[in-house]
Amino acid sequence: MKKNWIDFNAGDLISGESIKSKAEELFKFVLETASGRQTKNELNGYSEIAIFKNGVTM
Repeated sequence: MKKNWIDFNAGDLISGESIKSKAEELFKFVLETASGRQTKNELNGYSEIAIFKNGVTM
């Protein structure tokens, strides 16, 4: 529901897409990003990251 927030959606696995297919898609995405493709965060003007977040991040 938040397509402008999500770079990679693994939720298709629930719908029956194969893990192998999703793994290939993720690998391709990682290669493209490492080669300069901007992430949704970058396209939306954000550069912060909070992987291990406790509480509010501003």
